[in-house]
Amino acid sequence: MSKRSFSARQIKTILDEAESKKTTISELCRKHSISDVTFFNWRKKYGGMSAENAERLKRMETENKKLTSKLAILEHEAEIISNILKKYLCDKKIIKEIISTMKAGGMRKERIISISGISRSSFYKNFS
Repeated sequence: MSKRSFSARQIKTILDEAESKKTTISELCRKHSISDVTFFNWRKKYGGMSAENAERLKRMETENKKLTSKLAILEHEAEIISNILKKYLCDKKIIKEIISTMKAGGMRKERIISISGISRSSFYKNFS
């Protein structure tokens, strides 16, 4: 069975149609080729919302999924950079150069401290 995507407005129309009680929920689900479970999940999630709010909720959920994915990638990259800094950089001159490059790139001090693994006091004492 192929997965069909419904817009928030279509979902709201189906829910409104069910509220009118002209047909049973089973008939309505058959008509729109959805399962009863899908209908009741929609009713739980979108019931009582206007179509605009339902669309907004769907857009926000999609955006949240994308942002969560991007955040996971950035956190992974930061962990890799941190491991490289901890493993290979013992020379204060090199560390200072990398930190100044990070600052020039607009990175916040708190972020530099967390990525580099340098203690806060050491950072402010040696690199600010």
